[in-house]
Amino acid sequence: PTIFQNRTGSEVPPYQDHRFGLSSGGPVYIPKVYNGKNKTFWFYLWEKNKIQYAYDFTNTVPTAAMKQGDLSPLLALGSTYQVYDPATTTANANGTYSRQPLTGNIIPASRLDPVAQNLMKYWPEANSPLTTTKEFKNNHFVSYAGPFPVWTHLARVDHTFNPNHRMYVRIMRESFMSESNRRFLNDNDGMHYQQDKWGFALDDVYMFSPSFFMNLRYGLADRWSSQYRFTKGFDLSTLGFSDTFLSMLPDPKLSSLPYVSVSPFQTLAGNGVDSNASSFINTFNANFTKLKGVHSIRFGGEVRQTREFASSPTWDNTPRLYYGSDYTKGPLSTSTAPTMGGEIASFLLGIPSTSSYMTRSADSATQEIYYGLYVHDDVKLTPKLTMNIGVRWEYETPLTERYNRTISQFDFNAASPIEAAVKANYAANPIPEIAASDFRVKGGLLFAGVDGNSRSLWKNEKNNFMPRIGFAYQLQPTLVFRAGYGIFFDSIGINTSSIVQSGFGNSTPVQASLDSGVSFVASTANPFPNGLIKLAGSSGGL
Repeated sequence: PTIFQNRTGSEVPPYQDHRFGLSSGGPVYIPKVYNGKNKTFWFYLWEKNKIQYAYDFTNTVPTAAMKQGDLSPLLALGSTYQVYDPATTTANANGTYSRQPLTGNIIPASRLDPVAQNLMKYWPEANSPLTTTKEFKNNHFVSYAGPFPVWTHLARVDHTFNPNHRMYVRIMRESFMSESNRRFLNDNDGMHYQQDKWGFALDDVYMFSPSFFMNLRYGLADRWSSQYRFTKGFDLSTLGFSDTFLSMLPDPKLSSLPYVSVSPFQTLAGNGVDSNASSFINTFNANFTKLKGVHSIRFGGEVRQTREFASSPTWDNTPRLYYGSDYTKGPLSTSTAPTMGGEIASFLLGIPSTSSYMTRSADSATQEIYYGLYVHDDVKLTPKLTMNIGVRWEYETPLTERYNRTISQFDFNAASPIEAAVKANYAANPIPEIAASDFRVKGGLLFAGVDGNSRSLWKNEKNNFMPRIGFAYQLQPTLVFRAGYGIFFDSIGINTSSIVQSGFGNSTPVQASLDSGVSFVASTANPFPNGLIKLAGSSGGL
């Protein structure tokens, strides 16, 4: 046990890893077609890995007094902990702003923000004496074990039609799930992760003659993953958010407990981003082998289609709220922020910082198709010398997004739509280095599939020829010398590239005040009084 577990009386959470499974196989007996030979065989395997990980979390949570707006214990530590009252902000002639101290570092009950009071309930009470003298940190500790089960199914059937023809079919499924980061040992914090994988393969081998045979293979791989907060489906109206704000949410059923950052306390709902993702891969291979004299010739090709889908629906329906000291420092707006207390004072007063925002994410559905052809010859020139000669050609289609929700290129020469206005502004106050007549505003983003632009995100490349040559020479019965040379190209598609979705997703920042705190136009309850920034998509053009 650690010192934290000893001092809080917490039991040591067990780490456990149990692995078990079974497998079986054999011939399939079919009386009507059985002729004394086993032509069909089956195999099945099941495995499970039951894991339980140990988690320890040391948190900082608000004290009972702080939750009620009493920050006086901080003020007792020194004058640098003095919090200033944003309601007393006044403008000075020199462009700065003045504020008066918050009396006794205590926020009157009548001024406590209702949303903040409701959110305070989701921070647990301190349970550890391990607070630092200066800043009341590390006053909450939890220790627990979380599940992480993994399981696999695999089944295969092999069938021999005749001595020249055989086939097998295989199907596989693997899944895992975890529930982690329960920092407060409840469902108010933490993430649920789940992943499901499917695989299918069909393999067919046929011999046309003892010197010529083929192998056809089809494969399908599908992977789906999801992660979401335990609070998914949280009713934001219970916290006191305004009807104006709630009406902006596309689907309130996907909301979760808001992400709330108030330094130095543990962030509420701060464990990750809700998301769904899947990938789907179809592959077909055709491979042939021809034996002729000293030659062993292999040739064939491959086609592979890869698709990926992604979405992050919850952030479209849940705000991210940050609280700073911009409006609770003083006596001047240029003064140093309080050592501690300015952030929680802003939170209790319902004044979010400009770091707060609401996201509108963009879904994506991308695709690429890969083609490959090859021919290769192993030539046995002498009993001791074999040459290997071949060439492969590959073609990878450029990445595309199903609904063209992406930037495709940047045009460096196009005249910008804002060029005339910018040139006029520049002409009114030019610099010596550039004459007004020479000032230009060129270039802009191009959207896929718009205004004649290609749906593809880059140009095709069809010259990926990859020769290879090698040899093996037997110097002695127990010593062989080998050498080889080849050229290979890597993929630049889905596995290594990301689409750029500017315009199809955005963030609307919170602007609590437009005059440095003299007045406030937004609050925690109504953080976006002017609404959310609309998604422009590709409508803005260049």
